[in-house]
Order: sequence, then C-alpha cells, then structure tokens
Amino acid sequence: GRDCGNSGYQLAVLNEQAGYYRNRSRFAQSFAACEQAMAIISAPEFSDPVSAATTMLNVATSLNAGGRVAEALEMYGTVEGIYAASLDAHDPRRAALYNNMAQACMRSGDQHNALEYLHKSLEILKKSREHGSELPTTHSNIALLYLSTGDDETAATHLQAALSGFEALGYDSPHYPAALAAMAQLLHVKKDYSGAVEQYRLALAKTEALFGHNANYALLCRNCARACSMAGLWTEAGELERKADAIENRLNAANAPAPTSTQ
Repeated sequence: GRDCGNSGYQLAVLNEQAGYYRNRSRFAQSFAACEQAMAIISAPEFSDPVSAATTMLNVATSLNAGGRVAEALEMYGTVEGIYAASLDAHDPRRAALYNNMAQACMRSGDQHNALEYLHKSLEILKKSREHGSELPTTHSNIALLYLSTGDDETAATHLQAALSGFEALGYDSPHYPAALAAMAQLLHVKKDYSGAVEQYRLALAKTEALFGHNANYALLCRNCARACSMAGLWTEAGELERKADAIENRLNAANAPAPTSTQ
C-alpha cells in the first residue's frame, strides 16, 4: 500500500524532471530521468496501466525531442494500446497522444501519417468538453504541417483557430509560442516582414518565459534575424544572430557526451 504511494510520488517528480530538461533542450538529463521513471513502471508490483502509459508518453516525447524518433514511435504505439483499452473514446489524453505521434511523424518526414493522427486528435476534441489547450495545439500542428507542404491558405485558417484558442485560455500554453512562430513564418512568406518580426518577438518572449533559452529559442532568434534583415532592422538582426550562436554553443557543450578517460 504505502510503497505504491511512494513510487507514485517519485514517478511524478521524475516525469516533471524529464519534461523540465526536455523543454530546456538538455537531453542527457531528460533521458536520465526517463530511465528512472521506466524502472519504476517496469517493476512487477507497479499495477496502474494508465499511469504507466502517461509516463511512457512523456518518455517517448523526450526521445522524440532528443532525435530518437523510431524509439519514440514504438513507445507511442504501446501507449495507444493501453489508452484504447482503458480510456473513454473522447478522453483528451488520447488527443494529446495523437498530437505527439504526429510530431514524431513530422520529424521522420512522414507527413501522410502525421496528418492522419492530427485529424484523429481533432475528431476526439470536437466531442470532448475538457480539452483545455489541446484543441488550439492541434490546430497549430495542422497549420505547421500545411506550411511545410506550401499550402499557406489552409495553414492560415488553422492558425487563426489556434491563436484565438490560445488567447482565450487565460494562461500561456507551452504550445502557444509555436503558433506565434508559425504565424510569423506565414507573414514572412507573404513578404510582410515587419509583421513577421512582431510575431517572432512575441514568440521569443513567450518561449523565454516558459522554457528559457532552449534550442527552439535559438532557432527563433535565427528566424527573427532573417525577418529583421528583410525589414531593414540590421542592428537587431546582428544581435539576434549572436544570441543564437551563444545559446547553441552552450547547449552543444551541455549535451556533449562526457569525455571518457583514456589511460
């Protein structure tokens, strides 16, 4: 009895750590927390399948963010099986799973399956009352996919739905900055460079507030710098490029494998 409560508490802390380090692009530390969490749910006395699946979802998301996409997809598949057996058909946790599976598919260049998962997510959320930030997140992910295929009109429709959904939440969802960055990208494509800079600045501010200076923040600096130079804001462009360099150097050092002593 007591053990279960204790392991539940440990699991919550480890899941929190895995996400914290993942969001800050510190993958070695994220993977270390993931391994400890997996050890807890793999123990024979651990008997809560949904809680195990939620941990696996978190671990798979860290694997995907750290570039281990094939492993992530395999683990998501396991989670899908458990969720299908244990959760209501319209449970928003299932939509969150499909959103994450779509991200992994996008990473591996599989746009066809990514779109299928995103539409599955949308179907669930349309019937669910408790969707929080999951619905605008799905619209944002669909918009990103259409942007990557060059269908800017469809992307714009989904982006409007995403941004108004995020703005209505009353708090900043972790997925809000991605939607702002997508809007910036769209404005850049339409040659509205000062509009793009404005959206990038907003995305940068929200990313910094939510996650600090992670890999995504560095990428946003680069994209904003491009829009700045197109808008004639040379000084800001140069500052952003230098900032991106500094962040990437720091993250590369943090994520480098520990030097092995050679005797």
